Amino acid sequence: MPDIPLGRRRARPASHIWTPDILQSVAAFLPPNVMACTIRLVNKSAADQFKHFVTTRLSQSVPEHAFRHHWGFPAATRTLTYEERTQLLCLTASSRSLVNLKLAIKSTGLLPQPKVLYAAVKAGNIRVCDWLIRSGCRCPLMDMGRAIGESGSKEIYAWAFGIIDLFEDHSDAIPGSRSKRSTPDRFNSYSRSNSHNCRIHTAWAATCAAACSGREEFLRWLLQRLLELPQVSGCTLRAFNPIHLLEGAAEGCRLATLQWLHQQLPKLQLLSTPNRNQEQQLPLSLKRVQRLLGAAARSPTPDWRAKLEWLEDLWQQRQQFNEVHEVPDVCQAVMSHPTEAAERLMWLQQRGYSVSTGTALVTACKNGCMAAVQVLLSQGLSADAAMSPAAKAAVMGGHLAILQALHGFRPLERTDGVYMLEVAAGGGHVKIVAWLVEVLGIGLGDGYGELLTKAASRSGSVEMIAWLQERSCPWSSECLSLAAKAGCEMAVTYLVEHGCCIPRSGAPYVLAVQNDDMAMVRCLRRLGVPWDPKGSTFTACVRNVGADKRRLPLLEWLVKKGCPVNWLAAKKYAGPGGQLVTSWLKSMKAERRQRKRKCPEQPLEQTRIAKL
Repeated sequence: MPDIPLGRRRARPASHIWTPDILQSVAAFLPPNVMACTIRLVNKSAADQFKHFVTTRLSQSVPEHAFRHHWGFPAATRTLTYEERTQLLCLTASSRSLVNLKLAIKSTGLLPQPKVLYAAVKAGNIRVCDWLIRSGCRCPLMDMGRAIGESGSKEIYAWAFGIIDLFEDHSDAIPGSRSKRSTPDRFNSYSRSNSHNCRIHTAWAATCAAACSGREEFLRWLLQRLLELPQVSGCTLRAFNPIHLLEGAAEGCRLATLQWLHQQLPKLQLLSTPNRNQEQQLPLSLKRVQRLLGAAARSPTPDWRAKLEWLEDLWQQRQQFNEVHEVPDVCQAVMSHPTEAAERLMWLQQRGYSVSTGTALVTACKNGCMAAVQVLLSQGLSADAAMSPAAKAAVMGGHLAILQALHGFRPLERTDGVYMLEVAAGGGHVKIVAWLVEVLGIGLGDGYGELLTKAASRSGSVEMIAWLQERSCPWSSECLSLAAKAGCEMAVTYLVEHGCCIPRSGAPYVLAVQNDDMAMVRCLRRLGVPWDPKGSTFTACVRNVGADKRRLPLLEWLVKKGCPVNWLAAKKYAGPGGQLVTSWLKSMKAERRQRKRKCPEQPLEQTRIAKL
């Protein structure tokens, strides 16, 4: 065979070495997100071989290159609302990737919220949690305890109780605490006893959350730690109710663990008794028994029937229980399972449980339990009084199919149509709004257009806003502020470009700062939305920031962009505990004075507004 010059040889792509057998062997050791974001992109053969891996779950580890490609630039989140961007941060924090979380925070333009720290603690990644704490992110202690319990991690428990003193100023568990956003002066004002009480509350919240989430081994470990804690104050003792723990176990744990925990009730009762040498009888009112039965009925564990039967045998109060209709019943509890609600409902009815049609129907409609709704309607129960609340619940949940089923059973009343239209528009449910307008014959020009545009702006749905604008619904003067609060840049841009009235008070900036939404603040300035020339915009922003030093970059950005400042009013609203904010205001005031001496400011021209 003649030699071929090196320059004329056609090199085969490196991806050709990945034969189907090799790929299959490698894939067995890789997580689904790596398969979807990397392996499928090797070549066409790999894409065909792993065609089922097409979904990327942000709550699981995502390859950094794929995350950067999709979310690594600010425009990637322009279509998302504030709630959706916060959800993106929470999911990324759950994925345990610090690199991706930093990138997501930068692209969303949001400061890390307490929900993000909650998600990170629940995921059990100490590295991510440490970074969030160093960034100034905090969450209430009871939420921290619940996240620890749901994590099932002893390492997270040890880490959290090592830094728990940092959370005292954000605790909702401290008696006498007036706000979750307390001032730094209160940081060192708690006695050692109160600090210990905070730890007790957090440990109790973790124990209850571990029971509810089915972390059985972790529950036993936490309960042992809790029983070993020293004497606590009577104020703290009132927070302990063993029935809450038993209720959580009835929902999340297996029958064996529930029975074991029931055997521990005497010890738990001692924990909640001021005199630990005196055991008191555990009170079990009818309502508490009902809550236990309801927890077992909605349990996701396979042995939920066995747990409910065991509880019935334990207290023998079912007949008396079914006579109580003033409080939600056991049958209503199963409506939290959209796929199994109907089956569980019929099983409970066969055992003699009564059902309060009104409350059960409303709950089923709200949670989207179509099969359960059909069962309740087919039984011919008297549901006339519940039809209107049920229809409103279906609209609130965005369940058009259920709304249509209710209308087929008994036509909806036009008197409820306006309220349902407003709720649907506020949820961004375009299909439901269109269906209601068509079926109920409500004219958008009958004075309802402005009401609906306000609701649509509140949702942040560009599709909903555009649908109403195409039908000549008038804008309200509040639309832009509501859209800014919703946090969707595309919705705000759409409103400005289509002639929506722009407030001159600077209210959109205040609402954006209230959300810690730097991306929205920049968007508003880019669109030329004005702020109050007398400084009330900045003063209101300072009032929202309070003593939280994490939010100073928002104020600094406003000052650097020329936002008028009333320094005396701003200092007043910084509050007596906001020394750091007050010091910052003084430095910014001096800096602006120095800048004015060197280069006097020119009036800011609202060129964007003039063009529009």
